[in-house]
Amino acid sequence: LFTIVVGYTAYHYAAEGMSQKFTESTQQTTNMTMNYLDMNLSYIQAEGFRYASDSAYENYFLGMMNKDKAGRATFINNTKVTLLASQKANNFIENIHFITRSGTPIISTASSTQEIDGNYEVYFEEMVAQSADGKTPDRWIDSHPMLDEHMALPLEDYFITYQMPTINKFAYIVMDIRESAVQAILADLDLGNGSITGFVTKTGKEVVSEILEEGQTSHFTEGEIVFADKDFYADALASEELSGAMDVTFKGVEYLYLYNKSEVCDITLCALIPMDMITG
Repeated sequence: LFTIVVGYTAYHYAAEGMSQKFTESTQQTTNMTMNYLDMNLSYIQAEGFRYASDSAYENYFLGMMNKDKAGRATFINNTKVTLLASQKANNFIENIHFITRSGTPIISTASSTQEIDGNYEVYFEEMVAQSADGKTPDRWIDSHPMLDEHMALPLEDYFITYQMPTINKFAYIVMDIRESAVQAILADLDLGNGSITGFVTKTGKEVVSEILEEGQTSHFTEGEIVFADKDFYADALASEELSGAMDVTFKGVEYLYLYNKSEVCDITLCALIPMDMITG
């Protein structure tokens, strides 16, 4: 009887201490992962501001080149080369779009040689409608359906988008963040067999990765919501802390839940780690 009591007590304290140490070290790992994403998102913000405040583009946005078709075509080609260089320099940039007013062609890394007429007015209305305050478009958004339709853009290629108006508000600078680049960050974040990680936006859009051993099958069906509709995610989101940890039950199994909030935009890095893996 005493041997059993001593064994149980020793196991209990050992498991508790191991869990605490594991949590601390894993939080450092997830903090670095979130910092890495934030660093790239900050770079994209700076790029967007550079284009939005560049006076060299203002004449084009104001429509002052529309009468000179040859000069306008040369300007569009030269600008597209500049945007393509920025796109190639950063793997997180899926596409860059200059959304112009009607009558002035859109400049985009996604467009072919054909000219696509600007739809700034329609785009602005859509962004106002889905904004937080219903007045001013948010800088970070999950999608832009009307632009996707207007330019035949595949929605699944980008995860989030950064946007901002130009100085005179005659155009919008729109920069899409490549979903595969965000997915690659999660793929590199190996927190042990059975662990589940994901980036979740404020509206519930998710990119999720699951670590499985050979022969194991996923817990999820394609398109299933993993984090966004769970109480533990909502509790973490409501917390004023940028990061934290808690024990949770998920699909009938005990997990350690870790979260880290972005300091750049409304994205949360979430991780679920099976408790039996921690104390195995």
